[in-house]
Amino acid sequence: QLSLFSSMQVVVAPDVPELVMAALLPDIRQHVLQTDIPNVDGSQSGFKYHLSNIKLESMDIESVETDFKGDTPVKAVVKAKGKLDWKYELSSWPHLPKGSGSATVSLSNAKLAVHSAAAFDQCSRDSPPSNIDRVDVKIEKVDVNVSGGILTWLYSLIVGRLNGSIKGKIEESVASAVKDSMQKELETQWRTIPFEKDFEGHAKFSVLPAAPSEASRVGDRDVLRVRLDGAFLSENEECKALPRSSTMEGYDCESVLEDSVRSGRRLFVIFDDYVLTTALCSFYAEGVFRVTVDDKLVPKEYLTTEYFRFLAPPVFAKHPKNPVRYHVKAGPSTPTVHTQKQEQSVLSGQVLVDVEAEAEGAWVPLFSLEVSNSWMVTPKLDGMRMGADVSFKELSMKLASSEVGEFDVNSLQTLLQAIVVPVVLQEVNKFLDGGVQLPLPEGITLKDDQIEMGEGCWVVGTNAEYRKDSDTVIVV
Repeated sequence: QLSLFSSMQVVVAPDVPELVMAALLPDIRQHVLQTDIPNVDGSQSGFKYHLSNIKLESMDIESVETDFKGDTPVKAVVKAKGKLDWKYELSSWPHLPKGSGSATVSLSNAKLAVHSAAAFDQCSRDSPPSNIDRVDVKIEKVDVNVSGGILTWLYSLIVGRLNGSIKGKIEESVASAVKDSMQKELETQWRTIPFEKDFEGHAKFSVLPAAPSEASRVGDRDVLRVRLDGAFLSENEECKALPRSSTMEGYDCESVLEDSVRSGRRLFVIFDDYVLTTALCSFYAEGVFRVTVDDKLVPKEYLTTEYFRFLAPPVFAKHPKNPVRYHVKAGPSTPTVHTQKQEQSVLSGQVLVDVEAEAEGAWVPLFSLEVSNSWMVTPKLDGMRMGADVSFKELSMKLASSEVGEFDVNSLQTLLQAIVVPVVLQEVNKFLDGGVQLPLPEGITLKDDQIEMGEGCWVVGTNAEYRKDSDTVIVV
Protein backbone atom coordinates (compact mmCIF):
# COMPACT_ATOMS: atom_id res chain seq x y z
CA GLN A 1 0.00 0.00 0.00
CA LEU A 2 1.44 3.32 -1.06
CA SER A 3 1.71 6.47 0.98
CA LEU A 4 0.34 9.94 0.35
CA PHE A 5 2.90 11.42 2.74
CA SER A 6 6.02 12.98 1.24
CA SER A 7 9.19 13.15 3.33
CA MET A 8 11.69 12.83 0.46
CA GLN A 9 12.02 13.96 -3.12
CA VAL A 10 14.18 13.09 -6.10
CA VAL A 11 14.45 16.00 -8.55
CA VAL A 12 16.20 15.80 -11.92
CA ALA A 13 16.97 18.32 -14.65
CA PRO A 14 14.92 17.82 -17.83
CA ASP A 15 17.84 16.67 -19.97
CA VAL A 16 18.79 13.84 -17.62
CA PRO A 17 16.18 11.45 -19.12
CA GLU A 18 17.61 12.25 -22.56
CA LEU A 19 21.05 11.14 -21.42
CA VAL A 20 19.61 8.01 -19.84
CA MET A 21 17.74 7.35 -23.10
CA ALA A 22 21.08 7.51 -24.89
CA ALA A 23 22.43 4.90 -22.46
CA LEU A 24 19.48 2.63 -23.23
CA LEU A 25 19.91 3.01 -27.01
CA PRO A 26 22.13 -0.08 -27.49
CA ASP A 27 19.50 -2.31 -25.88
CA ILE A 28 16.67 -0.68 -27.84
CA ARG A 29 18.65 -0.97 -31.07
CA GLN A 30 19.44 -4.65 -30.44
CA HIS A 31 15.79 -5.37 -29.70
CA VAL A 32 14.65 -3.61 -32.87
CA LEU A 33 17.25 -5.28 -35.10
CA GLN A 34 16.24 -8.71 -33.81
CA THR A 35 12.59 -8.07 -34.65
CA ASP A 36 11.10 -10.18 -37.45
CA ILE A 37 9.17 -8.32 -40.13
CA PRO A 38 6.60 -10.49 -41.98
CA ASN A 39 7.18 -11.58 -45.60
CA VAL A 40 5.02 -10.13 -48.34
CA ASP A 41 3.51 -12.35 -51.08
CA GLY A 42 1.22 -11.40 -53.95
CA SER A 43 0.57 -11.40 -57.67
CA GLN A 44 0.33 -8.72 -60.34
CA SER A 45 0.27 -8.59 -64.16
CA GLY A 46 0.36 -12.40 -64.35
CA PHE A 47 3.40 -12.73 -62.12
CA LYS A 48 3.78 -14.02 -58.57
CA TYR A 49 6.21 -12.17 -56.30
CA HIS A 50 7.71 -12.86 -52.88
CA LEU A 51 9.44 -10.29 -50.63
CA SER A 52 11.33 -11.95 -47.76
CA ASN A 53 14.11 -11.54 -45.19
CA ILE A 54 12.96 -8.00 -44.53
CA LYS A 55 15.43 -6.88 -41.85
CA LEU A 56 16.66 -3.66 -40.30
CA GLU A 57 20.46 -3.78 -40.04
CA SER A 58 21.20 -0.48 -38.34
CA MET A 59 19.29 2.15 -36.40
CA ASP A 60 20.39 5.47 -34.97
CA ILE A 61 18.53 7.99 -32.85
CA GLU A 62 19.41 11.39 -34.27
CA SER A 63 17.73 13.48 -31.59
CA VAL A 64 15.78 13.03 -28.37
CA GLU A 65 13.36 15.49 -26.79
CA THR A 66 11.76 15.06 -23.38
CA ASP A 67 8.68 16.81 -22.06
CA PHE A 68 7.04 15.55 -18.87
CA LYS A 69 4.12 17.95 -18.90
CA GLY A 70 1.97 15.65 -21.03
CA ASP A 71 1.56 11.95 -21.71
CA THR A 72 4.36 11.90 -24.33
CA PRO A 73 7.50 12.30 -22.23
CA VAL A 74 9.96 11.16 -24.92
CA LYS A 75 10.07 12.04 -28.62
CA ALA A 76 12.87 11.04 -30.99
CA VAL A 77 13.92 11.23 -34.61
CA VAL A 78 15.30 7.94 -35.94
CA LYS A 79 17.00 6.76 -39.10
CA ALA A 80 17.56 3.15 -40.12
CA LYS A 81 18.89 0.97 -42.89
CA GLY A 82 17.76 -2.48 -43.91
CA LYS A 83 17.49 -5.01 -46.68
CA LEU A 84 15.12 -7.48 -48.27
CA ASP A 85 15.20 -10.26 -50.85
CA TRP A 86 12.81 -10.39 -53.80
CA LYS A 87 11.89 -12.89 -56.44
CA TYR A 88 9.22 -13.26 -59.09
CA GLU A 89 8.05 -15.76 -61.69
CA LEU A 90 5.32 -16.10 -64.27
CA SER A 91 2.21 -17.43 -62.56
CA SER A 92 1.59 -20.13 -65.21
CA TRP A 93 3.83 -22.96 -66.33
CA PRO A 94 6.71 -22.99 -67.27
CA HIS A 95 6.98 -20.04 -64.80
CA LEU A 96 9.25 -18.13 -67.09
CA PRO A 97 10.43 -15.44 -67.13
CA LYS A 98 11.52 -15.30 -63.49
CA GLY A 99 14.16 -13.52 -61.47
CA SER A 100 15.48 -12.74 -57.98
CA GLY A 101 17.67 -10.20 -56.21
CA SER A 102 17.95 -7.98 -53.20
CA ALA A 103 17.25 -4.40 -52.22
CA THR A 104 18.66 -2.04 -49.63
CA VAL A 105 16.30 0.26 -47.84
CA SER A 106 17.00 3.57 -46.11
CA LEU A 107 14.44 4.98 -43.69
CA SER A 108 14.95 8.59 -42.65
CA ASN A 109 13.22 11.24 -40.57
CA ALA A 110 11.26 8.57 -38.70
CA LYS A 111 9.35 10.17 -35.81
CA LEU A 112 9.12 8.12 -32.63
CA ALA A 113 6.83 9.13 -29.75
CA VAL A 114 6.73 7.31 -26.41
CA HIS A 115 3.43 7.62 -24.54
CA SER A 116 3.33 6.94 -20.82
CA ALA A 117 0.41 6.00 -18.61
CA ALA A 118 0.21 6.56 -14.87
CA ALA A 119 0.00 3.32 -12.90
CA PHE A 120 0.36 4.82 -9.46
CA ASP A 121 -2.54 2.86 -7.99
CA GLN A 122 -0.87 -0.41 -9.04
CA CYS A 123 2.61 0.74 -8.05
CA SER A 124 4.69 -1.47 -5.77
CA ARG A 125 8.33 -2.25 -5.17
CA ASP A 126 8.11 -4.48 -8.26
CA SER A 127 5.95 -2.26 -10.46
CA PRO A 128 6.87 1.35 -11.33
CA PRO A 129 4.35 4.20 -10.89
CA SER A 130 4.12 4.73 -14.65
CA ASN A 131 4.35 2.44 -17.66
CA ILE A 132 5.07 2.71 -21.36
CA ASP A 133 1.52 2.82 -22.72
CA ARG A 134 2.39 2.78 -26.41
CA VAL A 135 5.02 3.88 -28.91
CA ASP A 136 4.07 5.57 -32.19
CA VAL A 137 6.46 5.41 -35.17
CA LYS A 138 5.92 7.40 -38.35
CA ILE A 139 8.46 6.94 -41.16
CA GLU A 140 8.54 10.04 -43.37
CA LYS A 141 10.91 8.93 -46.16
CA VAL A 142 11.90 5.61 -47.74
CA ASP A 143 14.71 5.20 -50.31
CA VAL A 144 15.22 1.90 -52.20
CA ASN A 145 18.23 0.62 -54.11
CA VAL A 146 17.49 -2.58 -56.03
CA SER A 147 20.10 -5.01 -57.38
CA GLY A 148 19.47 -7.82 -59.89
CA GLY A 149 17.40 -8.00 -63.08
CA ILE A 150 14.03 -6.68 -62.05
CA LEU A 151 10.95 -5.79 -64.02
CA THR A 152 9.92 -2.16 -63.96
CA TRP A 153 6.52 -2.97 -62.51
CA LEU A 154 8.12 -5.04 -59.70
CA TYR A 155 10.51 -2.25 -58.82
CA SER A 156 7.56 0.13 -58.66
CA LEU A 157 5.64 -2.41 -56.58
CA ILE A 158 8.52 -2.81 -54.08
CA VAL A 159 8.86 0.95 -53.73
CA GLY A 160 5.08 1.25 -53.36
CA ARG A 161 4.87 -1.51 -50.79
CA LEU A 162 7.81 -0.07 -48.83
CA ASN A 163 5.94 3.21 -48.74
CA GLY A 164 2.71 1.40 -47.87
CA SER A 165 2.08 -1.90 -46.18
CA ILE A 166 5.72 -2.87 -45.60
CA LYS A 167 6.44 0.53 -44.12
CA GLY A 168 3.44 0.03 -41.86
CA LYS A 169 4.73 -3.38 -40.78
CA ILE A 170 8.16 -1.88 -40.07
CA GLU A 171 6.54 0.94 -38.07
CA GLU A 172 4.51 -1.58 -36.04
CA SER A 173 7.51 -3.85 -35.47
CA VAL A 174 9.80 -0.99 -34.41
CA ALA A 175 7.10 0.48 -32.15
CA SER A 176 6.51 -2.88 -30.46
CA ALA A 177 10.24 -3.53 -30.02
CA VAL A 178 10.90 -0.07 -28.55
CA LYS A 179 7.93 -0.34 -26.20
CA ASP A 180 8.90 -3.81 -24.96
CA SER A 181 12.55 -2.83 -24.56
CA MET A 182 11.81 0.40 -22.67
CA GLN A 183 9.18 -1.19 -20.42
CA LYS A 184 11.52 -4.05 -19.56
CA GLU A 185 14.35 -1.63 -18.79
CA LEU A 186 12.02 0.59 -16.73
CA GLU A 187 10.92 -2.39 -14.63
CA THR A 188 14.48 -3.72 -14.32
CA GLN A 189 15.87 -0.37 -13.13
CA TRP A 190 12.90 0.16 -10.82
CA ARG A 191 13.62 -3.13 -9.07
CA THR A 192 17.25 -2.12 -8.43
CA ILE A 193 16.16 0.85 -6.31
CA PRO A 194 16.75 0.00 -2.62
CA PHE A 195 13.19 0.56 -1.38
CA GLU A 196 13.78 -1.31 1.87
CA LYS A 197 17.12 -2.09 3.46
CA ASP A 198 18.24 -3.24 6.88
CA PHE A 199 20.32 -0.61 8.62
CA GLU A 200 23.23 -2.28 10.40
CA GLY A 201 20.96 -5.20 11.36
CA HIS A 202 18.56 -2.96 13.26
CA ALA A 203 15.80 -0.73 11.87
CA LYS A 204 14.71 -0.97 8.23
CA PHE A 205 14.97 2.07 5.99
CA SER A 206 11.92 2.10 3.73
CA VAL A 207 11.08 4.27 0.73
CA LEU A 208 7.71 4.26 -1.05
CA PRO A 209 6.44 6.38 -3.94
CA ALA A 210 4.17 9.06 -2.52
CA ALA A 211 2.81 10.56 -5.74
CA PRO A 212 3.12 10.15 -9.51
CA SER A 213 6.17 11.87 -10.98
CA GLU A 214 5.41 15.39 -12.12
CA ALA A 215 6.89 18.19 -14.16
CA SER A 216 7.44 21.37 -12.17
CA ARG A 217 9.67 24.41 -12.03
CA VAL A 218 12.44 25.41 -9.67
CA GLY A 219 13.13 29.08 -10.20
CA ASP A 220 13.32 29.47 -13.99
CA ARG A 221 14.25 25.81 -14.62
CA ASP A 222 12.01 22.90 -15.61
CA VAL A 223 12.54 19.75 -13.52
CA LEU A 224 11.04 16.31 -13.08
CA ARG A 225 10.02 15.71 -9.47
CA VAL A 226 9.37 12.38 -7.74
CA ARG A 227 7.88 12.52 -4.23
CA LEU A 228 8.71 9.71 -1.83
CA ASP A 229 7.77 8.61 1.65
CA GLY A 230 11.04 7.70 3.35
CA ALA A 231 11.24 6.52 6.95
CA PHE A 232 12.95 4.14 9.33
CA LEU A 233 10.47 1.46 10.38
CA SER A 234 10.00 0.38 13.97
CA GLU A 235 7.43 -1.66 15.86
CA ASN A 236 7.70 0.81 18.74
CA GLU A 237 4.32 2.50 19.26
CA GLU A 238 5.85 5.94 19.95
CA CYS A 239 7.78 5.77 16.69
CA LYS A 240 4.66 4.71 14.79
CA ALA A 241 2.82 7.66 16.30
CA LEU A 242 5.34 10.31 15.23
CA PRO A 243 3.36 13.20 13.68
CA ARG A 244 3.46 13.09 9.90
CA SER A 245 2.73 16.76 9.45
CA SER A 246 5.43 17.41 6.88
CA THR A 247 4.59 17.52 3.21
CA MET A 248 7.64 19.73 2.64
CA GLU A 249 5.37 22.66 1.84
CA GLY A 250 5.97 24.23 5.20
CA TYR A 251 9.72 23.87 4.84
CA ASP A 252 12.09 26.20 3.04
CA CYS A 253 13.60 23.57 0.76
CA GLU A 254 12.70 25.26 -2.52
CA SER A 255 15.00 28.28 -2.16
CA VAL A 256 17.91 26.00 -1.25
CA LEU A 257 17.02 23.70 -4.13
CA GLU A 258 16.85 26.69 -6.47
CA ASP A 259 20.37 27.77 -5.46
CA SER A 260 21.64 24.24 -6.04
CA VAL A 261 19.94 24.01 -9.45
CA ARG A 262 21.49 27.34 -10.40
CA SER A 263 24.93 25.96 -9.54
CA GLY A 264 24.65 23.61 -12.52
CA ARG A 265 23.95 20.38 -10.68
CA ARG A 266 21.28 18.20 -12.24
CA LEU A 267 20.28 15.49 -9.76
CA PHE A 268 18.89 16.23 -6.30
CA VAL A 269 17.68 14.19 -3.34
CA ILE A 270 15.81 15.97 -0.53
CA PHE A 271 15.30 14.61 3.00
CA ASP A 272 13.12 16.36 5.56
CA ASP A 273 13.61 16.19 9.32
CA TYR A 274 10.98 13.48 9.67
CA VAL A 275 13.36 10.94 8.08
CA LEU A 276 16.11 11.61 10.62
CA THR A 277 13.62 11.70 13.49
CA THR A 278 12.30 8.23 12.56
CA ALA A 279 15.90 6.99 12.40
CA LEU A 280 16.67 8.19 15.90
CA CYS A 281 13.37 6.98 17.30
CA SER A 282 13.91 3.53 15.79
CA PHE A 283 17.44 3.31 17.10
CA TYR A 284 16.31 4.45 20.54
CA ALA A 285 13.54 1.85 20.53
CA GLU A 286 15.91 -0.90 19.33
CA GLY A 287 18.35 -0.10 22.14
CA VAL A 288 21.10 0.84 19.70
CA PHE A 289 22.12 3.87 21.75
CA ARG A 290 23.39 1.81 24.65
CA VAL A 291 27.03 2.26 25.70
CA THR A 292 28.97 1.13 28.76
CA VAL A 293 31.85 3.47 29.52
CA ASP A 294 34.39 1.25 31.29
CA ASP A 295 38.12 0.53 31.20
CA LYS A 296 37.76 -1.04 27.74
CA LEU A 297 37.02 2.43 26.37
CA VAL A 298 38.60 4.83 28.90
CA PRO A 299 41.88 4.61 30.86
CA LYS A 300 41.33 3.23 34.39
CA GLU A 301 42.71 6.31 36.13
CA TYR A 302 39.69 8.29 34.94
CA LEU A 303 37.21 5.72 36.22
CA THR A 304 37.39 6.13 39.99
CA THR A 305 35.24 7.62 42.73
CA GLU A 306 38.23 9.85 43.49
CA TYR A 307 36.73 12.25 40.95
CA PHE A 308 33.60 12.51 43.11
CA ARG A 309 35.50 13.72 46.22
CA PHE A 310 34.42 17.33 45.64
CA LEU A 311 31.83 16.91 42.88
CA ALA A 312 29.57 14.42 44.70
CA PRO A 313 30.80 14.08 48.29
CA PRO A 314 28.20 11.44 49.36
CA VAL A 315 29.58 9.10 46.71
CA PHE A 316 33.17 9.49 47.85
CA ALA A 317 32.15 9.17 51.48
CA LYS A 318 30.53 5.77 50.87
CA HIS A 319 32.95 4.41 48.26
CA PRO A 320 36.33 6.18 48.40
CA LYS A 321 38.72 5.41 45.51
CA ASN A 322 36.58 2.63 44.03
CA PRO A 323 36.46 1.83 40.28
CA VAL A 324 33.37 3.20 38.53
CA ARG A 325 31.60 2.67 35.22
CA TYR A 326 28.80 4.46 33.38
CA HIS A 327 25.88 2.81 31.58
CA VAL A 328 24.39 5.14 28.97
CA LYS A 329 21.08 4.29 27.31
CA ALA A 330 18.28 6.05 25.52
CA GLY A 331 15.82 7.96 27.66
CA PRO A 332 12.05 7.58 27.63
CA SER A 333 11.23 10.60 25.44
CA THR A 334 11.31 10.49 21.64
CA PRO A 335 14.20 12.50 20.15
CA THR A 336 13.48 15.33 17.74
CA VAL A 337 15.46 16.93 14.95
CA HIS A 338 15.26 20.47 13.61
CA THR A 339 17.33 21.72 10.70
CA GLN A 340 17.93 25.43 10.27
CA LYS A 341 18.67 27.00 6.92
CA GLN A 342 22.39 27.17 6.12
CA GLU A 343 23.18 25.65 9.53
CA GLN A 344 23.47 22.19 11.04
CA SER A 345 20.62 20.02 12.22
CA VAL A 346 20.03 20.06 15.97
CA LEU A 347 19.14 16.77 17.63
CA SER A 348 17.40 17.06 20.97
CA GLY A 349 16.99 13.95 23.07
CA GLN A 350 17.30 12.36 26.44
CA VAL A 351 19.63 9.70 27.82
CA LEU A 352 19.83 7.92 31.15
CA VAL A 353 23.22 7.49 32.79
CA ASP A 354 23.49 4.81 35.48
CA VAL A 355 26.66 5.11 37.54
CA GLU A 356 28.04 2.05 39.37
CA ALA A 357 31.01 1.40 41.65
CA GLU A 358 32.89 -1.81 42.22
CA ALA A 359 32.78 -2.82 45.89
CA GLU A 360 33.96 -6.14 47.32
CA GLY A 361 34.12 -7.74 43.88
CA ALA A 362 30.61 -6.72 42.77
CA TRP A 363 29.16 -3.74 40.93
CA VAL A 364 26.70 -1.73 43.02
CA PRO A 365 24.49 1.18 41.87
CA LEU A 366 25.43 4.69 42.99
CA PHE A 367 23.01 7.03 41.23
CA SER A 368 21.18 7.62 37.93
CA LEU A 369 21.05 10.80 35.90
CA GLU A 370 18.40 11.94 33.47
CA VAL A 371 20.30 13.96 30.90
CA SER A 372 18.66 16.23 28.33
CA ASN A 373 21.12 16.89 25.54
CA SER A 374 21.50 18.61 22.22
CA TRP A 375 23.74 17.39 19.45
CA MET A 376 24.75 18.90 16.14
CA VAL A 377 24.12 16.59 13.19
CA THR A 378 26.10 17.17 10.00
CA PRO A 379 25.03 15.11 6.97
CA LYS A 380 27.68 13.49 4.80
CA LEU A 381 27.66 11.53 1.57
CA ASP A 382 29.93 8.57 0.95
CA GLY A 383 29.37 7.20 -2.52
CA MET A 384 25.67 6.35 -2.71
CA ARG A 385 25.19 6.25 1.07
CA MET A 386 23.83 9.10 3.16
CA GLY A 387 25.30 9.25 6.66
CA ALA A 388 25.90 11.80 9.38
CA ASP A 389 28.46 13.03 11.89
CA VAL A 390 27.25 13.97 15.37
CA SER A 391 29.00 16.47 17.62
CA PHE A 392 28.18 17.65 21.14
CA LYS A 393 26.33 20.93 21.69
CA GLU A 394 25.03 21.13 25.27
CA LEU A 395 23.41 19.18 28.08
CA SER A 396 21.46 19.63 31.29
CA MET A 397 20.64 16.97 33.85
CA LYS A 398 18.83 16.05 37.00
CA LEU A 399 19.14 13.28 39.56
CA ALA A 400 16.75 10.45 38.71
CA SER A 401 17.63 8.21 41.68
CA SER A 402 20.43 7.82 44.22
CA GLU A 403 21.69 5.13 46.57
CA VAL A 404 24.05 7.55 48.34
CA GLY A 405 21.80 10.53 49.10
CA GLU A 406 21.17 13.92 47.53
CA PHE A 407 23.85 16.12 45.96
CA ASP A 408 24.11 18.88 43.33
CA VAL A 409 24.30 17.08 40.00
CA ASN A 410 25.22 20.23 38.05
CA SER A 411 28.76 19.89 39.37
CA LEU A 412 29.06 16.66 37.32
CA GLN A 413 28.59 18.35 33.94
CA THR A 414 32.31 18.85 33.34
CA LEU A 415 33.04 15.26 34.35
CA LEU A 416 30.40 13.86 31.97
CA GLN A 417 31.57 16.05 29.10
CA ALA A 418 35.16 14.95 29.62
CA ILE A 419 34.65 11.20 30.12
CA VAL A 420 31.20 10.05 28.95
CA VAL A 421 30.33 12.33 26.04
CA PRO A 422 33.43 11.55 23.87
CA VAL A 423 32.82 7.80 24.22
CA VAL A 424 29.13 8.10 23.37
CA LEU A 425 29.96 10.28 20.35
CA GLN A 426 32.53 7.78 19.15
CA GLU A 427 30.07 4.89 19.35
CA VAL A 428 27.18 6.81 17.78
CA ASN A 429 29.32 8.09 14.89
CA LYS A 430 30.69 4.59 14.33
CA PHE A 431 27.11 3.38 14.01
CA LEU A 432 25.96 6.20 11.72
CA ASP A 433 29.07 6.05 9.55
CA GLY A 434 27.62 3.41 7.19
CA GLY A 435 24.64 5.58 6.27
CA VAL A 436 21.68 4.50 4.15
CA GLN A 437 21.52 3.81 0.42
CA LEU A 438 20.01 6.64 -1.62
CA PRO A 439 16.82 5.63 -3.51
CA LEU A 440 18.44 5.61 -6.94
CA PRO A 441 18.88 2.78 -9.47
CA GLU A 442 22.01 0.68 -9.74
CA GLY A 443 24.76 1.91 -12.04
CA ILE A 444 24.76 5.52 -10.78
CA THR A 445 27.90 7.07 -9.29
CA LEU A 446 27.57 10.52 -7.74
CA LYS A 447 30.02 13.28 -8.67
CA ASP A 448 30.58 16.84 -7.40
CA ASP A 449 28.01 16.38 -4.63
CA GLN A 450 27.12 19.11 -2.18
CA ILE A 451 24.73 19.09 0.78
CA GLU A 452 22.84 22.25 1.70
CA MET A 453 20.58 22.87 4.69
CA GLY A 454 17.09 24.25 4.27
CA GLU A 455 14.58 25.01 6.98
CA GLY A 456 13.63 21.48 8.06
CA CYS A 457 15.42 19.61 5.29
CA TRP A 458 18.66 18.48 3.68
CA VAL A 459 19.17 19.05 -0.05
CA VAL A 460 21.75 16.83 -1.75
CA GLY A 461 22.77 18.34 -5.10
CA THR A 462 24.99 16.31 -7.38
CA ASN A 463 25.93 15.29 -10.86
CA ALA A 464 26.20 11.62 -11.69
CA GLU A 465 27.72 9.01 -13.90
CA TYR A 466 25.32 6.35 -15.13
CA ARG A 467 27.01 3.12 -16.14
CA LYS A 468 24.64 0.76 -17.91
CA ASP A 469 27.44 -1.72 -18.55
CA SER A 470 31.19 -1.68 -19.08
CA ASP A 471 30.80 -0.04 -22.50
CA THR A 472 28.06 2.50 -21.79
CA VAL A 473 28.90 5.46 -19.56
CA ILE A 474 26.70 8.56 -19.50
CA VAL A 475 27.70 11.64 -17.48
CA VAL A 476 24.67 13.40 -16.02
